[in-house]
Amino acid sequence: MTILYLLGAVTAAVLTCVYDTVMSEKGIKAGVAVEKNFTWLYGTTKPKAWQYYAVNIPIIFLVSALSIIGYATHNPALYYGGLSPVIVAGILHIKGGLEWKALGVKL
Repeated sequence: MTILYLLGAVTAAVLTCVYDTVMSEKGIKAGVAVEKNFTWLYGTTKPKAWQYYAVNIPIIFLVSALSIIGYATHNPALYYGGLSPVIVAGILHIKGGLEWKALGVKL
């Protein structure tokens, strides 16, 4: 049962990443604004969807490693504590999408 918490958190983080990416692409194409995060990594202020996914999806899976280690070692504190960064990643993507929405970008 507990593994479902991790799967749910990772799924939510990936789905919110998709939401943020779609909103970002629409906003950039509309000329509303440019990207402000990870521009040094993207190499541009107008990244494409694959660039967003190439950065954000590995980050989500990387931060879920703590929970995976906690689950594998039967360490509940590490497992549940490791859910936090995955949930935070999802929250950050929700905030990112909502920032684009505040600029007038529609889904």
